Amino acid sequence: MVKFFREYWFGLLLSTIVVIFALFTVIITVAPDSDARMRGFTPCTYQMAARLSQGTKLKVGEAFKVVWESYGCYLRVMHEGWKGYLHNQQPTPWANYLFEPETWSDDEDNAESALGSDLENASLLKDGADEKSTLYDDVKQENDNGSE
Repeated sequence: MVKFFREYWFGLLLSTIVVIFALFTVIITVAPDSDARMRGFTPCTYQMAARLSQGTKLKVGEAFKVVWESYGCYLRVMHEGWKGYLHNQQPTPWANYLFEPETWSDDEDNAESALGSDLENASLLKDGADEKSTLYDDVKQENDNGSE
């Protein structure tokens, strides 16, 4: 057994790091990123989006820094989940970031749907000869068929 670890320690170390990073990525992907009460990863996501979309152009290094800091925020949220679980403040370590998101009020939903219909009726999307319009229609049709 010792000979096995002595011979394959580096591969085991790299495999462990890759698996941990993949799990971290899957958790962030599965967790809701929009919640009316700003729970879980929502503040991290909004902060990252605000910093990336500010008026000035970001250099590549600055953009990577913003994304790196948002991953640090995600780790802090996960750490708070473990702390809350260990102090019996929540039932599971992931209860603070894997949950059913709450939506905004009906007025805000109606405003969002109106915005969506305005975007669908934009001239670029209505032009049938445009390749982008055809691609949009194909994707929309696949989404409509997949949701049933």
